[in-house]
Amino acid sequence: MSTSSRVSLRIPRAPVSELPAILVREGVLTDDQVGHAIPMARGTSTTWIEHLLLTGMVDDAEIAKRVGAYVAVPSCVLARLVAAPRDALQLLPMDMAVEHRAVPVWVEPDGDVCVAMVDPTDERALNELTFFTGRRVLREVARATGIAWALHAHYGADTALWEGTDQVDRTTAHLRRVFGGSSSRPVAASRR
Repeated sequence: MSTSSRVSLRIPRAPVSELPAILVREGVLTDDQVGHAIPMARGTSTTWIEHLLLTGMVDDAEIAKRVGAYVAVPSCVLARLVAAPRDALQLLPMDMAVEHRAVPVWVEPDGDVCVAMVDPTDERALNELTFFTGRRVLREVARATGIAWALHAHYGADTALWEGTDQVDRTTAHLRRVFGGSSSRPVAASRR
């Protein structure tokens, strides 16, 4: 068989993330909402979930609750994101944390790292985080607004969700009431 007559077979790949299907199955979103949001986010720095949140189509607390229950991963509360220790944060550079909307929140005594994620079903993100950190990654689901806050506070990253939603303002005001003071100083940005 000549090279020019070879047929290229495209093997369908399994979806990287189960999140869209889970949220539709759980009744949080419709197929139309997902079908609208995913293409709108392509080629931008905004995730499709952030797009839905910014347009008011979905509540991030409901997303985290349903995903956590469906995937059987623990929820990461806001206080855990606030108190993330420097040794955990320094395991992940800002660009990777922002890309995957993931924040390391704890290092276990055995070296495993607990990572709060908006989408704990994202296998590509899990594989990259595991490879980059050289550690086993234990996933936790977190609210998108909490992750946006943590990315800003700990890494100095301004995501579209951080810049564009009242929910983040309410989260920041709540944190200031609970923990006092300002949380604007990045602690992990010094890693090179």
